Amino acid sequence: MKILVLTGSYQDNLEKAIKERGHEAEFVNPKEFNLVISENAGGYDQIYKGSERITRGRYDCVISRIGSNREFATKVLDHFKRHLDVFCVQTGDAINICSDKFRTAQIMSENGIRVPKQIYADTPEHAQFLVKKLGGLPLILKELSGSKGKGLILLESARQTNMTLESYYSSGRKIILQQYIENGGKDERHIVVNGDVVSSMERQSPKDDIRANLSLSGTGRAIEADPETKEICIKAVAAIPGLNFAGVDIMKDNAGTPYLIEINSNPGELIVDITGHNHFLDLVKYCENNYKKGGKTDNTTPHHNAAAVAGMGEPVPGLPSKMKKETFADWETRCKKAGFDFEAATANTSGFVKFYRDLYDETGECYTIGV
Repeated sequence: MKILVLTGSYQDNLEKAIKERGHEAEFVNPKEFNLVISENAGGYDQIYKGSERITRGRYDCVISRIGSNREFATKVLDHFKRHLDVFCVQTGDAINICSDKFRTAQIMSENGIRVPKQIYADTPEHAQFLVKKLGGLPLILKELSGSKGKGLILLESARQTNMTLESYYSSGRKIILQQYIENGGKDERHIVVNGDVVSSMERQSPKDDIRANLSLSGTGRAIEADPETKEICIKAVAAIPGLNFAGVDIMKDNAGTPYLIEINSNPGELIVDITGHNHFLDLVKYCENNYKKGGKTDNTTPHHNAAAVAGMGEPVPGLPSKMKKETFADWETRCKKAGFDFEAATANTSGFVKFYRDLYDETGECYTIGV
């Protein structure tokens, strides 16, 4: 495979994994690309690296290691997926969801995954109510977006809370107030790849801090995720369509009750040193097994269940009798014989031809109702 890695920083362990698996890689900062939207209703959108046009087939797979410049970088990622039909490990939407801690918490709660009690408010006018609603002080204040423990503050007194909230709100910075979980400053980081926990570590905060991040002088040790934690992590990543690879942070209170703290779409590499397992090997293997599906295939849903997901019937086996099993090529030929403007419909990526392409699986079969 020829793999494009979208990143603004050096990726030593990922590069090692790609070479070990016998593939080529090109590491490019997303800001080097220029995105073009065509005025043609049929599409023809383009992407350039500088002034060099990138054509279909240049890359087999895109791995995103997007940290800074996320807003632009995720658009670059989606341009490769949607317009060059390149298989992408993650989608821009999934990355953007993970960058919003409260949106992530909303999705987790909707899917029955326990998170700490928290409040997102736009003004400090009801500070006393907010504190009371969360069970009183101490509380955690954290910024809506951020990583590596930055922007996290422990609020312990009424005066500190009032002054801190006033400062944040007056500056327009978005924050979340969250219940404080007493557990001795420990948390867990679990790496999930393609629906499996492949690496886990426990982190311990320094004595003078509550943040266990290794980047902030926390310490870590390799652990084996218990069955309940594994289930939480796998379910959490699956709840965000198009994520597929992430670091999931779990905190357990003194009674052992687990809470999902956040999901990181671009987890750091220090866990490789702690555990001795390079999880990027698992990521590259995932690409090997899926890159031939291309970018227009939904890599969040098993192919054989596509009809059921779309509301067209039960998963195979057990298709409705009105549906016909045939190769995609035969269906295309039948459309053309019937006078259907197949080329125009194919250019419309939101049309039902795309839907039928999404039903097309690795064996060359698709399930259609007719022309």
